[in-house]
Amino acid sequence: MMYSAHDTTMGAVWQFLNFTGWECLEAVFNGTYKGDQCIQDYPYFASNMILELYSQDDKSYYIQIKVNGQYMKICGEST
Repeated sequence: MMYSAHDTTMGAVWQFLNFTGWECLEAVFNGTYKGDQCIQDYPYFASNMILELYSQDDKSYYIQIKVNGQYMKICGEST
């Protein structure tokens, strides 16, 4: 599924999914951010977010979210 929206909506969705927020932005600004996932830029023209649904077998599914070509960690997972 591909999601298309205005920049303000994309920013809100990214914050809801915990891909960005004032805490990580402040830590990046102060040089104390130790994570590897904090969207620091405002959604630029032609930003994109792709939700990919995968099937491991007939009974279990998982999703991956790609923002501007980079897979994001969700729910504390490493991929």
